[in-house]
Amino acid sequence: MPQLHHSDAGWSVSVDKQMIFTKNIRQLSTAVQAWFGSLWIFSIEYPRALQKTCTFVEMGLLRGSGRMLASVKKWANRLLRYLASFCL
Repeated sequence: MPQLHHSDAGWSVSVDKQMIFTKNIRQLSTAVQAWFGSLWIFSIEYPRALQKTCTFVEMGLLRGSGRMLASVKKWANRLLRYLASFCL
């Protein structure tokens, strides 16, 4: 499950205790977008206790269109490139 971490330098996202972005993210809203992007990339289901909340926030990010916002897509693409560097 992706996790958000906060420090004086900003926000970061990890999956299975592995940091997936090497630079800290300065804004919480951007960190949340990266968190959702990592859920989609890894096909991780929402935590049961947060399922309704995550679905509500997702609809806000997707704006009911079924398509990712450009900002969320940007983070998902960064994550895909990062993962691809380990596969080469």
